[in-house]
Amino acid sequence: MNLQPFERPSTAKEFFRQITGDPDPAAAIKRMVSATSPVFETEWLDFKGAAQFKATKDSDMKATWSEALAGFANTQGGVLIWGVDARKDTTSSIDAACGVSFVKNPLAFKSRLMELHRQATEPPVHGVEIEAYSISGSPNEGFVVCLIPESPFKPHRAEYAGHQYIIRAGDNFAPASVSLLRNLFFPQSRCLLVPKLKSRSRPIPGRIIDGFLTNTGSATAFDTFVIIHSDPKGATCRINGWEMSCLVPYKAHAKKPIHPGVTSHFFTTQHGQQKDHIFKIQIFAQDAEPALWTVSFTDDELKACAEKTGERGS
Repeated sequence: MNLQPFERPSTAKEFFRQITGDPDPAAAIKRMVSATSPVFETEWLDFKGAAQFKATKDSDMKATWSEALAGFANTQGGVLIWGVDARKDTTSSIDAACGVSFVKNPLAFKSRLMELHRQATEPPVHGVEIEAYSISGSPNEGFVVCLIPESPFKPHRAEYAGHQYIIRAGDNFAPASVSLLRNLFFPQSRCLLVPKLKSRSRPIPGRIIDGFLTNTGSATAFDTFVIIHSDPKGATCRINGWEMSCLVPYKAHAKKPIHPGVTSHFFTTQHGQQKDHIFKIQIFAQDAEPALWTVSFTDDELKACAEKTGERGS
């Protein structure tokens, strides 16, 4: 497989290139129907015969196109071939190419798909490729082949198919479950920065409180920014790896990413009196949900050099 730099490998794209690169693409598609071994529909391949999807009705074609765009884009991408009938194989019960049902006027059909493309899903699917091929001896009949890549901007909603979020499951398109939608809208791979504060004594009366951030998530935290509200206020010290503001409330900006499992010392405050302390810590990072954490110490906890993890607020 010849890949461009940083291009993700794709079975669907390779299959599309094999068809479009054949000396006679229409004949290559017809061979799928007459192949000794059935050519099954898969998670990345779908067939639509003209009679099956009632191509004479524009609304039916719009719904089928919208569903395929969203379904393939929301999963691993795929190839849609218009003009081939598929029926359940008696052995496997999986749809397989079984005959031809040609698209009328393939070039006009391709033009209509391109016209509908941007309105068929929300948001539109980028990188879609469409090719039309007439069969030998009958220029007004043939096939239309579409490559729909996996989208980096999923989920996509099928605007002409009931405004649903569609996925490709086996040889079918189906509405996405609630749990899958949660995963698509809120990916599980993300950073989670948790603050921990520790009290220690000073040579003179008073306390020093150190703040640490640990990335307990599964993704690296970039451009981390922290705002520290302290009651009572204390004097701050500069920490290596962080840009600090000595104005109240204190602000700290990480100079380096914080990788999963890494703990970073992000602030130190000095207090000249022993009494209850409350810290409210706002944490921001690239592509992460902002979070507010609270850490409180009693006077006894300060004297005992206690270590406390923040409690997350709303």
